[in-house]
Amino acid sequence: MCKILPNELRKFIWLREHNDFDVELKSDISEIGRAYYTRKYYKINIPRTLLPRHLTIGQGRYFFEPWAFKYADQAYASYMKETGLTGDVFEYPMHDIAYWEVRMSSWAATALTAQEFIHEITIPYNNRKLMDLFLSFPEKDRLQDLPHKWLTERGNPVVAGLDCSVKDSYFGKRRMLIETIYYLYATRLNTIRQKKLVAKQE
Repeated sequence: MCKILPNELRKFIWLREHNDFDVELKSDISEIGRAYYTRKYYKINIPRTLLPRHLTIGQGRYFFEPWAFKYADQAYASYMKETGLTGDVFEYPMHDIAYWEVRMSSWAATALTAQEFIHEITIPYNNRKLMDLFLSFPEKDRLQDLPHKWLTERGNPVVAGLDCSVKDSYFGKRRMLIETIYYLYATRLNTIRQKKLVAKQE
C-alpha cells in the first residue's frame, strides 16, 4: 500500500469537502511547457537527437544496478524505432516529445490513480491544441514558467495577484546537482555501445 504524505491527505480531504461533484477532467499538458530536460540538466547541453540511453535516464535510476541499463536501452531503442521517435516531430524538439510520451505518460498514470481517492470518476484528456500552445513559446520563456504566468494572469487575475508561490522540489539545487551527476554517470558509462545499438536498430 502506498504511503500518502500528510499534505496530500489534507488536500484530498479539503477537495472532498469543497467540491460537490464526482467527475474530474484532468490534463497534465501544462507540464510540457516547462522545458523539463533543459531545465533539469541546465549545466549540460542535451543533444538535439536523443539516444535510447537518454530515455532510460529520464525514466529509471540504476545507480547500483548498472547491468539494468542495457535492458532498458534495448526496450527504448525498440520503442523509438517502432514509433519513429528518431528526431524532431512536426518541428517539436525531440526532447520535449520524449518527455511527454515517456516520462509524463507514466507519471500521469500514477497521478490519475491518486485522483481515485478524491472523486469516483477521473477522465484524463489530451488537448493537442493546448499542447501546441505551450510548445509554441520560446524555450527561454518556458524555462522561466512565463507561459503559465501569462495564462494565469489572463485567465484568473485573482489567483495571479495572490502573493504566494510553491517551490518545486524537482528543480531544487541539490536535486538538480544529483540528477546532473547521474546523467553524466549514465551517459559516459557506455556511450560507444549506445551508438552501435542505434545503428543496429536502424
